[in-house]
Amino acid sequence: MIPDEGRDYIAAVLRKTEAPADLYVFLLEGNYVPDANAKAADLQLAAMAECTAYSEATRPAWPHSYEDGVIHNLNDKVTFTPTQAKRVYAAGIVTVSTKGGTAGKILHVARFETPKDMVVGEPFTVANVMNLIPTAL
Repeated sequence: MIPDEGRDYIAAVLRKTEAPADLYVFLLEGNYVPDANAKAADLQLAAMAECTAYSEATRPAWPHSYEDGVIHNLNDKVTFTPTQAKRVYAAGIVTVSTKGGTAGKILHVARFETPKDMVVGEPFTVANVMNLIPTAL
């Protein structure tokens, strides 16, 4: 899902009223169901609860490709190295690299079909996929 904050950011970049930013992946350990109101400012609230229990100093960069209406990193998944056993429910993309930070904009957030358990020391890989679906007005 691209929340309102992400949609507005994309529009601002296209209109050149905001500069494009690098993009980073985050994980959520809150049992959160994504909705249009998702904001980076809410990443540390209990509902979302960004997971920061990994050894990387910052949120990993999102190395994305574009093919036929889909922006993804299926061929270059992001890897987290867990420092604590955690259950995560969702992943997303944000414009700021600060692990646990609440600045920037959420561009995308998606709930996993089933929660995923991170095991200490075992690489945890994530693919983020954004479908750009044409719609009629």
